[in-house]
Amino acid sequence: MTIEIPMNLNNQLRLYIDELDTNVTRLAKEAGIPRQTLSDWLDGVPPKNFEAVKKIADVLAVSVDHLVFGEGLEPETAAKLSDYRDEILCGQFEVILRRAKK
Repeated sequence: MTIEIPMNLNNQLRLYIDELDTNVTRLAKEAGIPRQTLSDWLDGVPPKNFEAVKKIADVLAVSVDHLVFGEGLEPETAAKLSDYRDEILCGQFEVILRRAKK
């Protein structure tokens, strides 16, 4: 017996694009995937390359499972988005590493 779980990628992508107040071009650029690939997914075309889905999930800070099959925002992600809305997808980050004192 096989159980089919419908993909919800297009709806999830729309939700996160709206929530981040971004667009397809910007999100595709941040993830390093072709804009047309993301547009195809939004039109309901199933992904052929799950590495590209993983890149989008990483940019959105969600799991691939949630992005492809979930519904709504992940609770942890919703909190992050509201706290860092202006900084997410801005394009540049500075990371400073320091040795921690023991």
